[in-house]
Amino acid sequence: AAAQASERLRLFVDGAPAGSGGQESGTSSGDAFNSAQLLRLGLWIPSAGSPAAALQGALDDVRIYHSVLSAGQIGSLMLDEPPGTPVALAATAVTTTGFMANWTSVAGAGRYLLYVGTDPALTNLVPGYGGLDVGTATSRVVSGLLPDSNYYYRVQAVSAEGSLGRESNVQNVTTGSVLPAAAAHWPLDGNALDVSGNGHHGSVSGAVATVDRNGTSSGAMAFDGVNDVIDLVGSQVFRSSTATVAAWVRLDNDNDCCAPVLSNYDGGSFSAGDVLLQVDPNATIPRELKAQIGIGSNSGVTALSSASISNQTWTHVTMVWNGTAPLVADRLRLYVNGVAVGTGGAGPAGATGDAFANGTLLRLGLWTPASPPGSPSVGLKGALDDVRIYTQELNPSQVAALAGQ
Repeated sequence: AAAQASERLRLFVDGAPAGSGGQESGTSSGDAFNSAQLLRLGLWIPSAGSPAAALQGALDDVRIYHSVLSAGQIGSLMLDEPPGTPVALAATAVTTTGFMANWTSVAGAGRYLLYVGTDPALTNLVPGYGGLDVGTATSRVVSGLLPDSNYYYRVQAVSAEGSLGRESNVQNVTTGSVLPAAAAHWPLDGNALDVSGNGHHGSVSGAVATVDRNGTSSGAMAFDGVNDVIDLVGSQVFRSSTATVAAWVRLDNDNDCCAPVLSNYDGGSFSAGDVLLQVDPNATIPRELKAQIGIGSNSGVTALSSASISNQTWTHVTMVWNGTAPLVADRLRLYVNGVAVGTGGAGPAGATGDAFANGTLLRLGLWTPASPPGSPSVGLKGALDDVRIYTQELNPSQVAALAGQ
C-alpha cells in the first residue's frame, strides 16, 4: 500500500462506503495479517488479563481476499447469493479408461467444480479432478482411468462472485472391462462365496476375516499357517487347456516350507492336471513365487519368479498356462503386481496338457502331502484376497489391468 494514502483503509456497510483512514504520520507501509497470532471470529482479547470483547449476535459468509476489491465489487457482494445445488446424473460414454460425467444446470452458477475419486466419500481424489473448474458446461469427459474399476463423482456450483453452493449427490460409475468373464471369483470378503455367477462357493475352515489391501474391514481372509484352509470345489470343473489363476497375497513371515496360495496337488508325484501356486523359500531368492502344472505321469512344468515377494505387503500374483503346444518355452508364465517375472516350458517331448484335469479338491492356503503317510500339512501364514480362475490365457495387458484393481 502507498504510504500516507488517505483512503488506503476503507469501510463499507451494506455495500456502501462508510469511512476511510490513511497513515497518520511517517511514510511506512505494511502487510495485513503479518502476525503469528491466532485469527478469530467473534472474540477479541485486548491483552493478557483483560476481559474479552465478544460479539453477541451472528456471523455469516465471511471472506478474505488477497487483493483490493473495488467499490463496485464490494457492492456486488451484497447481491451475491449462493447458487443452487446441481444433481449429478448417471455417467454416459463409459469406456475402459474414462466416462462422461453429467449434471443438471442450476440458477446462479457462474461455473462448476468437478470432483472424481476412488471411494464414495471422495477422500481419494483422482489427480487432476480435485475440484476441476469446467466452466459453465454441464458435462465433462473424465479420462486416464483404470479399466474394471469403480469411480465416484460429484459437482459443486460457484457463483460469479465466488460463493460456493452445496455439493451435489455422488454418482458411481465402473469403467469398462478388458477382462473376460471369470470361471470363478472369490473376493474373500469374510466368506468364500463365488461371485462369478457359476456357484463355485467354498467352505471356510479356521481362516478368519481380516483387513484387505484397501483397508476394508473383513475384506480378506487370514490363515494361521498350520491348518487353516478354504476348500473350494473339485478342480475338474475348471478343466481347460488354457488357464489363469490370480490372487492378492500377504505373507506374515517366512514360512518354514512354503506358502500355498491355490492347489489341487497332494504333494506326491505330479499327475496330469495338478496345479500348484505358492511362495517358496529359496537361498538365492527368498519368498520366490512358484507355479507347477502336471502334464503326465510323474512330470510337470515349473515356473519360478526372478523377484522376491516382500513380507507384510499385499502383492498380486498371477500364473498363466497354455497347454496346447508342446515344449513352448513360456507356456507357463508368472506375474507379480502385473509384471512378468518368470516362465517355464519344460516337460516330456510332445506333451500337452489341461490344467485342473483331475478331480482332486481345490484348496486355498493349504495342501497336505499324500506321502509319506502322516506328513504334516503345508500352510500359508498370511492372508489372501480376490482369488480368480479363468479358463483361458490372459494376455499381459489383461494381467496388468487385473493387478491394477
